[in-house]
Amino acid sequence: MLRPIVVGVLGLFAACGGGRALPGETRIEDVEQYCRAYSDAYCGMLARCGYHADKASCMVANRWCWISAKAIALGRIRFDPEAAARCIATRFPAGTCVVGNADWENPSCARVVRGNIPDGARCFDSLECAPTSFCDGGCPGVCRPARRAQETVALDEACAPGLYPGSFNADGTRRCEAPIPGGASCALPNGRSCHPDYFCDSAGSEACVPRRLPGEPCNGDWECTMFFICRGGVCAPHASAGETCPDSPTCQEGLYCTDDTAGVCRRMLGSGEGCGDRPDVCAEGCYCDGWWTGAGVCRPRRRIHEPCHHHEDCESRLACVNGTCVTSWCWDRL
Repeated sequence: MLRPIVVGVLGLFAACGGGRALPGETRIEDVEQYCRAYSDAYCGMLARCGYHADKASCMVANRWCWISAKAIALGRIRFDPEAAARCIATRFPAGTCVVGNADWENPSCARVVRGNIPDGARCFDSLECAPTSFCDGGCPGVCRPARRAQETVALDEACAPGLYPGSFNADGTRRCEAPIPGGASCALPNGRSCHPDYFCDSAGSEACVPRRLPGEPCNGDWECTMFFICRGGVCAPHASAGETCPDSPTCQEGLYCTDDTAGVCRRMLGSGEGCGDRPDVCAEGCYCDGWWTGAGVCRPRRRIHEPCHHHEDCESRLACVNGTCVTSWCWDRL
């Protein structure tokens, strides 16, 4: 799912002249159009490939943009509309369900935004910093260089693009490491993980091998390519409405499993429908009010400044603090 965060200020930025679109690409004029087009392509693929129950509910779940138009208007971020158009066309090519796992590995997607805030200066999000830096987590925080390969990374720090917190040091801290490439050994004691497009064939070659395609045999979900799971010994789409399920993760997004052992996948519940003691069965935009009593009812999520009991009661990008829904997106404080 896309980062469920709202654009800070709508309509403040328009790219000068928009981006040139090549054949098969959507012309992108501004960041709001980019977020809509990205979600449209992403949700279209998820619905087509059986990961999400339907495109419409997926679009509702991914309606928030993760880039602040206000930050762009203030010059804190540079937005490239041509790279944005190319990112969508190459990240989610029509007619395929097999895509890579990371935007940063797609050259066009990696160029969509560039931060203009130097290290040591105040930041509201890591996208404002250089590609090899991060915002240290305060609101506002400070741009700091990301940790390089084999450097120790603390919980509030980040590794440089292409690296991840890997092996543990003797004191319990971790080191930034590159994932193991395809074909290389992943035999223990390695401590590193395979590249996301591969899995460790620990029962066979003890090497990182490509994730299985739909219809190919598997021993677990981790062996299947992105958006597919292991069902009946083969990689397959998630269960659709009416199919049996052992748990909700087996069902398509937008559905839930009626029982934790031998249930049926059904659509998520809308506002006013009874959710009992299950806070996980209400549709996007709703929460299960009173689930702790065993007689919960799905209600619309609370808006900013409205009363709440839990974070889940509030709309996306909000949090429940001292009984009130408040913004949790630092860019809202620009």
